[in-house]
Amino acid sequence: MNPKILSLLMSMVLIASGEKAAAIAANAHPDQVQQTGNPAAGLININKLVLWTQADGMTSFNPFMQSSPSPIPWGAIYPYGVPAGLVYADGIVWGGFVHDGHTPVLRVGGSTLRTGLQPGAILTPGVAEDPTAAIVNRVWRYRADWQTADLTPEAFTLLVSQPDAALRHFRYSTDELKAVADSLRTRYGKDRLEWPWQKGAPFYDINQNGSMEENEEPGLLNAAQVVWYVANDLDSERTLALYGSPPIGLEVQVTLWGYDQPDLENSVYRRTKIIYKGTQSTPAYAVIDSLAIGLYSDIDIGSFDDDFAGTDTSLQMMYGYNSTFLDTIYHTRYGIGPPAFGYSLLYGPIVVSDNTDDWACFDFKARRGFRNLPMTASWVDRTGDTDSQPTTGKYDGTLHYYNILCGFRPRPVTPPDPFHNPATGLPVRFSMTGDPVSGTGWLDEFPGNRQITFSSGHFRMVLGDTQEVTIVMTAALGADRLASLTALKFFTRKAREYAGYMVVTHAPAHDPSMLPTSFQLLQNYPNPFNSGTILLFDLPGNARVRLAIYDLSGRRVTTLVDEQRQAGRHVVSWDGTDAQGGSVASGLYLIRLEAGNQRKIGKLMIIR
Repeated sequence: MNPKILSLLMSMVLIASGEKAAAIAANAHPDQVQQTGNPAAGLININKLVLWTQADGMTSFNPFMQSSPSPIPWGAIYPYGVPAGLVYADGIVWGGFVHDGHTPVLRVGGSTLRTGLQPGAILTPGVAEDPTAAIVNRVWRYRADWQTADLTPEAFTLLVSQPDAALRHFRYSTDELKAVADSLRTRYGKDRLEWPWQKGAPFYDINQNGSMEENEEPGLLNAAQVVWYVANDLDSERTLALYGSPPIGLEVQVTLWGYDQPDLENSVYRRTKIIYKGTQSTPAYAVIDSLAIGLYSDIDIGSFDDDFAGTDTSLQMMYGYNSTFLDTIYHTRYGIGPPAFGYSLLYGPIVVSDNTDDWACFDFKARRGFRNLPMTASWVDRTGDTDSQPTTGKYDGTLHYYNILCGFRPRPVTPPDPFHNPATGLPVRFSMTGDPVSGTGWLDEFPGNRQITFSSGHFRMVLGDTQEVTIVMTAALGADRLASLTALKFFTRKAREYAGYMVVTHAPAHDPSMLPTSFQLLQNYPNPFNSGTILLFDLPGNARVRLAIYDLSGRRVTTLVDEQRQAGRHVVSWDGTDAQGGSVASGLYLIRLEAGNQRKIGKLMIIR
């Protein structure tokens, strides 16, 4: 982060003294995270968006809330340096029919306001690492410049989350900051030395032998910071306390990473990898059918009682924003507008495609003949609504949450009842899909606490299978709540474009030093798509290029490129909007690429 910006933000924090600091400490929250044990926790804090994550699957939750009420009741803090935040807690949730010879067949697990996971990997079916061991109950963190970087900003973000922060008026001496920075540097060195690549933690495998050698470093996709941990669902006490389901035998590996470069400094990427390893009694023929995976979040933009939420299907995103221009946390205490925050699904679970030319992203590589499932449902739980969160600690909660993951109301359990758009009365799978900036469509109303879930499904896993879901979390700050929401969508698009570029550059084998030998329009990825796709074309020589999208009637929908381009492979993204910025309808569209007197035509499909 720019030192001048950080200095400004820290000076704003120091203003929060006296009665303001006391007010922060008194900021109660209606929801309470329920945990057992003492899970290790770590921060990803390389850019403006700071997130806590825990070894037991809880993310965006301040771990100091467990031991005593913290003055910072958020686990996602934004912007960097200001003791205010966006999320109370979030987690990954899954549900499906587990055919392993045991009952109940339908099971739900994961993490919401409590977790059904424990730290550690699954060693053999039904046998997990000791979750209390220090080497297991751990969150590993790495940044390539850990030996030389100024870690004082990291030290500050750690200290402002602690219970005594408000009493100290968020003031820390240079010596205190230095001491914490030194301890962080020592910890980085320890994490580097003990990086758990054998368990699946990412690293740069230069010689492609599957082992991390002395000359190889932890890392992923050139990220400035990477955080990793592994958990599992083998503790029946935890899984039953969540939603009444017994363990399935799933190992969960979570990677978070971020960048400190412009356009990406408001985002953190997150991949959740799920491996079906089984319990001690899981038979070899076991299978999980009709599986869906979702993300739960208790969004609190500053004050928890004045929020709105919504869904943007074009970005595969759920988001939260403030209902008022004068949020009592951000505006009254720090003199800035309320930010907006969202979760965008980049790559859902993969399934076999009917089109052998399709690509799916898996492990940041393209797998031909597969496709990534899109976001398939979203739900906004609003204060005072007739629908409420699933029951915890009872099997009814499993039935409730599986309904949500499938796009239905949590209750009644059966037959499942769809949500309805209040304006049209029609059944829908996505909630609050209007545009708050233009004031059109189905919009949230009646400010209050907001909890959201979006999901992707359905798919199937057999024993030994691995699936993964990648999302990007983005925050933005504008002059007011709607300006923040506009900025949020802008930065989310940038983060999605970068993610597409990361995958495409890993997908088809291509040596950038070698110029293409022919004029080609490659198959777009993904296809079909919901919110965005990547188009690639090869130019054997410099040329004036025009790349446009047409509907089947021959009407030009939008022009993506109209300029001189150099020889080489080119990557262009399209977000599924027309020339006026409106979302186009589902259906088949044509891609027309012209370079000089050459022309290529391709096809792509949008599924809303």
